[in-house]
Amino acid sequence: MAFLKTGTPKQFNYIPRFYDERKADLKQRIKAINNQVNASESDEYTPNFKGQFKKRHEAIWGKPVAKKGRSISRWMMLIIYACLVVAIIYLILNLLSHLQ
Repeated sequence: MAFLKTGTPKQFNYIPRFYDERKADLKQRIKAINNQVNASESDEYTPNFKGQFKKRHEAIWGKPVAKKGRSISRWMMLIIYACLVVAIIYLILNLLSHLQ
């Protein structure tokens, strides 16, 4: 017993109008041969942008600081801010009590 009725997903039935099995087989064989030939020729340029940017960044700025250190410094700043807020509230309340 369900509160919401969900319909069945629509079916997608694609039937190609024309299919040449010989042509598809030939394309597959040509692609396999080209892959073998290209595998033996490894002189092609393959860009490695991620690695290049990372190396350049490390060369300029040094290795990134561990997240654990960042987490500790964030907690320290949060504690310092909280102490400042408490001190300011204390001073304001102390001044208000002297004015009365």
